Amino acid sequence: LAELTARRQGRDGVDCPVCSRKPRQAPETGSSALRRCDRGRPAAVYGPTSPWLTVLLFSLVAVSGFLFGLHKITDSDTLWHLKVGQLVLQQGPPHVDTFSFRTVGREWIDKDWLFQLSIYLVNRLFDFNGLSVLAGLMIALAWVLFLYGCWDERTGPLSACLFLFSLWAASDRLNLRPEIFSFAIMAVYFVILEKDHAKPTKLLFLLVPLQALWANIEGIWPIGLSIIGAYFAEALVSRYVSKPWIERPEKPAPARLLVLLALCSAACFANPYFAKGFLFPLTLLREVSMAHYFKEAIVELRPPFAEGDSTFVRIPFVIIAALSCLSFILNFRKLRPAHVLLWAALLILASRATRNVGLFSLCACFFAAINSRSLLAHPNSGLRAGLLTTASALALFYFISIPTNKFYQLDGTTRYFGPGFPMNYELERPVDMLKALGWKGKIWCDEISAGYLMWRGAPDFKVYVDGRLELYGPKLMQDAFERRNDFFSFEQEDLRWNFDAAIFVRARSMDPGSLALVDKLYADPHWALIYLDPAAALYLKDTPEQHALIRQYR
Repeated sequence: LAELTARRQGRDGVDCPVCSRKPRQAPETGSSALRRCDRGRPAAVYGPTSPWLTVLLFSLVAVSGFLFGLHKITDSDTLWHLKVGQLVLQQGPPHVDTFSFRTVGREWIDKDWLFQLSIYLVNRLFDFNGLSVLAGLMIALAWVLFLYGCWDERTGPLSACLFLFSLWAASDRLNLRPEIFSFAIMAVYFVILEKDHAKPTKLLFLLVPLQALWANIEGIWPIGLSIIGAYFAEALVSRYVSKPWIERPEKPAPARLLVLLALCSAACFANPYFAKGFLFPLTLLREVSMAHYFKEAIVELRPPFAEGDSTFVRIPFVIIAALSCLSFILNFRKLRPAHVLLWAALLILASRATRNVGLFSLCACFFAAINSRSLLAHPNSGLRAGLLTTASALALFYFISIPTNKFYQLDGTTRYFGPGFPMNYELERPVDMLKALGWKGKIWCDEISAGYLMWRGAPDFKVYVDGRLELYGPKLMQDAFERRNDFFSFEQEDLRWNFDAAIFVRARSMDPGSLALVDKLYADPHWALIYLDPAAALYLKDTPEQHALIRQYR
């Protein structure tokens, strides 16, 4: 009886999908009520997603994101970030370098100082287990916020599928790095801007302090200004360009977004380096883009599918790019200019550098989920069941493969599931020896070993090179990469910088050039091998200050 009454009376709601006319206004009757337009054709109204199903989908995304972050701290950059965080707590943000003997006293604009301070405080309170948990929580938070920003009860299972798949595409970037904080901040940007697009909200100006926070966490904060700029451009187009294929909000307000853009730009000056900190991302972008050697030597700066890249995590990136592009094509009549601009810009960045793949995958899934609202306005129960099954299967794959480390075997990384720091780290014993001897000096090393040496030994240990590209610049970094596998180049650098020690990780010294360098250093009477194990080799130069140590430990 309730259904028959609803058929006759109609129901308030969306336009009739048959004739696009408004339904007659009538009281709502029954949970499975039907509505009809003025022409009397009944059309099914699909009820909202069950609250339990909504909780399930959000939980699948959150738990999957947490699992991706809960792995051993194997990224060497994390270690020197911790050491800098300790320095920030003791002395404030650094302005000159004190860690490398090649750049001591050089001006250093530390774009990540607030991130470093945060993880140092967590490490101080909860050790390395807390850092792994922090990474998992930040990744879960970022993905859940993105899902919330595009959530729609009709297309919820599809959105959950997309974001679960994006975890796979971004998996090799899900380490304890500043960018996982940037992911969460970007999600807040999209949530607030989408709400303001639907209906003006005062929450919009919360982005001003958030932009100031972002400017002190990571150097990619100009993306925040770009997002606001894209929405401002969309508001301008919506107000002044009359096109049938542009979705027009009821009250486009470009002036509000222009004021917001100006305030957020001014907020970026709120950093320890003021104008230099504001301009620094442009300087770094110019150096990295012009220095082709960076792209050849540093994996994260190479384009996707470069030699040695993992196809296992690149195929999902291609699928997400294709699906999001298809969603724009099918949703052509309701295109959002802001989404198109940002999607195209991020796709270009991702195609040029692997480090941007995670950024693009997140935003592309967000745009595709919003486009699907029009494409799947009335999904049938079979499609919803299929999408729910797919989301559950993806989550189940993560729940099984990540804790058993099968996922990390497939993607070719050296990560291991579980919190903490690997107890059998390759440099632990030789560094323990140097610390026990009270050794101080300049130590030759590669950029991966430098993170551990800085964390354990600074300021007593001065390293040759580390992962701070913004400090060394293209010339010094290229010298470090090109001269580490040649004994003659090593001697030239030694004459220039006067090394006191040299350390080699044998797992990274198995190419012919490195083996020749190790052999010749062993035969050189000016150097003495004082420590050797299956993981590492430690040499000291035979100087008057170190002669007694060499006689004892050669």
